Amino acid sequence: MKVRRIPLSRLPPGAIDRLVGDHFFASEAFAQLWRAKGGRPVVWAVVGDGPGGGAASRGGTPGPSGTAVLSGMPGPRGAAGPGGGAGPGDAAGPRGAAAAIVAIVPGVEFGRGPIARFASMPDGCYGGVFFAEGRDDGPAAALSAEHERLARMLLDAVARRRYLRAHLFDFYGTLPADPRFETFTCTTTLVDISDPRWDPPDKTLLAQIRKARREGIHVEPFDWSRHRDSFLQLMRATERRHGQRPRFSRRFFARLAALAQRDERVQWLWCEHDGHPAASHIYVLEHGVLQGWQIYFDKAFSFLKPNQYMRFTTCRAMLQRGIHWLNLGGTPENAPGLASYKRRWGGEVIRYPGYVRSCGPGRWL
Repeated sequence: MKVRRIPLSRLPPGAIDRLVGDHFFASEAFAQLWRAKGGRPVVWAVVGDGPGGGAASRGGTPGPSGTAVLSGMPGPRGAAGPGGGAGPGDAAGPRGAAAAIVAIVPGVEFGRGPIARFASMPDGCYGGVFFAEGRDDGPAAALSAEHERLARMLLDAVARRRYLRAHLFDFYGTLPADPRFETFTCTTTLVDISDPRWDPPDKTLLAQIRKARREGIHVEPFDWSRHRDSFLQLMRATERRHGQRPRFSRRFFARLAALAQRDERVQWLWCEHDGHPAASHIYVLEHGVLQGWQIYFDKAFSFLKPNQYMRFTTCRAMLQRGIHWLNLGGTPENAPGLASYKRRWGGEVIRYPGYVRSCGPGRWL
């Protein structure tokens, strides 16, 4: 078995989705979004000697039957090195040859040559290793000897690529520690919303939700054609309030809105008041969990309590679809107010590892 770096564009459609199952952040659709920010979706893959069989899965959730198979995919000709042309680990082989993918690390590259960077996945979203033969979920689930061997092969290949910086966010506990990668701790909060009578435990929060209901605020699916300009205005104002430049471009959000129209795993909700944008919530369905991803809002309308109401009603709606967990997402260390707000929803704080390797100037950036 060998490890290959394979651009997503050179794989048959659906090949990766058969391996990642219902993990949206590792999906082809999510990876393709990052082209709007100059990203190049790739997978690092352990490739066997021939086609495999059985259910491709991870975390015990079966995917469609059949292991992903490569067939006749020679590597590009050209200069070696991170993010450009063929280099160590790039997919190469005789045309017509077929080989089964045994395990992958999906990700996105940014930049080229000595400034190429890699993330699995961008924006701190969950990546790590996906195995053709699944394993139990969660950071506490031990890797089998074979899965650990495959994971170490993939880590070694990523390390030898010498990206300026490589990040891996391992929520599902699929990677062993490696001395070449610095380990850091990530946190999130998981809330059990499986009870049909579920309410947040905080009484003040419940009162705010009731107030929003009395105010009669209207929440609807986001429509790019109608809400685009108002959303961009709201997004930029929110980022200014936080003292930062917008992280995502208009082109990125246009792609995300188009994806939301055809993929029910993306839930983008919109709230206006008297024709003015009040709040925008973007959730994704990640491995059977309602995952909070992006929220933008106008503090001038905080008296309406749109954020509280939108999250609560989304949880109730998703429960009808069989979603039993809410993931509130990560919290920056310098955001105590946000951390306090998340605690009001209850749940359990989950800690999981992230890994970063920096090379060259990346060590000081």
